[in-house]
Amino acid sequence: MRHNDKDYAYDTQKAAMKAAVDAAHSSGKKGHDAQVLVQGRDGQWQTEWTYGNDPYPPPG
Repeated sequence: MRHNDKDYAYDTQKAAMKAAVDAAHSSGKKGHDAQVLVQGRDGQWQTEWTYGNDPYPPPG
């Protein structure tokens, strides 16, 4: 995961996703635009979570 130009390593994708959503949620509550993007194996980016439009915490 990358946040504020710093890379973070996680043992699982699920742990990385939770940390990313938590960081985006915190940022969104402070008035910033916040999204979690995931890069697929094909190199394309897809939005996984957007502050204000998705449930918090995410299911799973």
